[in-house]
Amino acid sequence: RYLKVNSLVVYPTFTPPYQFLRPDADRRLIQAVSNIIENRNEYLQRYCIYGFSAGGQFAHRFAMRHPNRVSCCAAFAPGSWTSPEGVLTGLVVDNGHLAKRLYALPSVQKSAHRKARSGFEKIRWLLGCGRKDARYPYARRQYRDLLRHCADAEFYAFNAGHNATSGVYRRVFRTFAEVYPTLQ
Repeated sequence: RYLKVNSLVVYPTFTPPYQFLRPDADRRLIQAVSNIIENRNEYLQRYCIYGFSAGGQFAHRFAMRHPNRVSCCAAFAPGSWTSPEGVLTGLVVDNGHLAKRLYALPSVQKSAHRKARSGFEKIRWLLGCGRKDARYPYARRQYRDLLRHCADAEFYAFNAGHNATSGVYRRVFRTFAEVYPTLQ
């Protein structure tokens, strides 16, 4: 409805702590997409990736870990953010949520603090959050942090709490459609 280009939408259903790319959620996504597009020239080999909340955490970490596979990243309302330097910040850090058993695992903590790989600064970034969401001030800081490294970044604020609206989807897919012609 919003994306009017030849596209493949993949909606993985991982379990926590997938937002920290554990256990190997990033590799499983790459393999799943590779299996789908194998021998199909009509699909591009680089992704536009979107995530909301924990999905936003996954999306930005995936993009920073695999910049050679990502053309654009839309990360909305992430509860935590790993800066390009590997610094972990966000609401779930400040409220102690990451001290819970599942997130306190050494492999999760290592992944949460992993630095971005070279090339992430060439990705088109769209960050966003609802103005009524407790994550909003964090998302604004995450955006300012990203701007120190990436010229092609934008912030989208919308009038809602912690939920994606139809306006969010329109903005995300408009960004994807803007990036798509540059990939061909």
